[in-house]
Amino acid sequence: MEHLNLYWIEEPLSPDNILGYERLVKEISSTRIANGEHEYTRFGFAELIRHKAADVLQPDVTWCGGVTSLRRIAAMAAANDLEFTPHRGVVFTVCPFVSHLPSAIGPRVLALRTMGLT
Repeated sequence: MEHLNLYWIEEPLSPDNILGYERLVKEISSTRIANGEHEYTRFGFAELIRHKAADVLQPDVTWCGGVTSLRRIAAMAAANDLEFTPHRGVVFTVCPFVSHLPSAIGPRVLALRTMGLT
């Protein structure tokens, strides 16, 4: 994948394949592995972190427990020197909550991507 010059690839495996993600993160250094869009609690993110199964944590604000939980996951990412980008699918009513997150969370937020809006 190095020749593709990708910054990250988002959930290239089944979300439940933690050991597969752990292996990908160990073996691929040219492209970051983003994971967590389909995790539903901060406890699931703790497992991703414990297994070193992501370079980029990508919680979905409507699935992970809301903005408070998202901030806790961001703190976990920062404490483990992981990059962080919030994810949100197709619910436009959530856009205002997601768009303010860089100022609420801090400088480790990589990107805001919500249906093409940044």
